Amino acid sequence: IRATDTTGAITNTGTINADASRADKARATGIRTSDTTGSVSNNGTMVITASGDEAEATGIHSDRTLGDITNTYRTTVTAVADEDDAEAYGIEADDTDGVISNSGSLTVSAFTSGTDWRDDPAAVAIGIRTSGTTGSVSNNGTMVITASGGKAEATGIRSDRTVGDVTNT
Repeated sequence: IRATDTTGAITNTGTINADASRADKARATGIRTSDTTGSVSNNGTMVITASGDEAEATGIHSDRTLGDITNTYRTTVTAVADEDDAEAYGIEADDTDGVISNSGSLTVSAFTSGTDWRDDPAAVAIGIRTSGTTGSVSNNGTMVITASGGKAEATGIRSDRTVGDVTNT
């Protein structure tokens, strides 16, 4: 699902399988919104995979949203890079005004086999990542976060420049 300049709820209640594979940079996203007013939610199953020299995979990616962002069911995100960075995010929200929450299952994995010391490849896996958010960020579901290869970072919740509570229960 991709929505831009939209007013109204954006919801997945079915199954989304997004698989991007290419020699250069691969990017796969289940739900992507920007400049939206209304809730964004996954109440179904999403399996998101990106693989390439550089890879980025995201379950829900929302920029400049006025409304809540939620995952209530199952999201699996995998990024695999064979030369450069691999980045995987369960929920990624930038400049959002609303509650961001996971009460379902987020399985997020990033793997890189890049060995070029000049590029210093990284594997970054984050369950919930927010930046510039006004509103609470919470997880009361299950998150399994895995990163390996290069400079590996596996983080459950990463929140930068947030006005509101950040909780994991």
